[in-house]
Amino acid sequence: MKRRQFTFLLMVLSFFQMLTSPSVQAGLIYDATADFVPGLLNPNGVWSYGTEVTPGASFIVNNSYAAPSGIGFGWSGAGQSHVSKFTGSGYGAAVGQLAMHPGSGTQISVLRFTTPQSGIYSLFSKYFTGDSGDTDFEVRHNNLQLVYRTSTTGDGTFSIPNIFLNLNDTIDLMIGAKGDWSNDLTPVSLVLSAVPEPSACLMFATATMVISVRRRRSC
Repeated sequence: MKRRQFTFLLMVLSFFQMLTSPSVQAGLIYDATADFVPGLLNPNGVWSYGTEVTPGASFIVNNSYAAPSGIGFGWSGAGQSHVSKFTGSGYGAAVGQLAMHPGSGTQISVLRFTTPQSGIYSLFSKYFTGDSGDTDFEVRHNNLQLVYRTSTTGDGTFSIPNIFLNLNDTIDLMIGAKGDWSNDLTPVSLVLSAVPEPSACLMFATATMVISVRRRRSC
């Protein structure tokens, strides 16, 4: 009897530990396009806009902000690489789209997500045809390549339904010039959503039911 009571007490303690353990909040959605608003800073919360000379090289935050105009606004860096949101249509981008352009040298345009809290996320990314030039598309997790597409001349997507990210892990969406940076504007989308973890209450209820069944069997 005492042992069963002790076991049940341990289950109760485990239940409260699960409730108080830090975990990503279900329902959180980080949308690079929706979060890109006029007057934004860089970094902008979980988002940063920058360049890399080569994939995996040092990430350089873009330092020049262009205020909203008739066509759009955004952050630009070395070689005129930039991440911008379009308020008008042009250069292969539609109104409201987030678009990236690599630099005139080897600069790769980078949209970076920095994980605010450890947990399981779903990842969805997309590139659109954009301007007449061709670019390459890459997604990296902490500089480890998740996907690489050699051309963005047609729309394409890449997604992962469940990926565990630690605090401060990075997800980089990268657009490269393929040696010719002219007319390379490429609209993109990147969304990370927190995936609900198994309910602590459900786990506790299941464990309690198991104990109850064992009690009946032992009687």
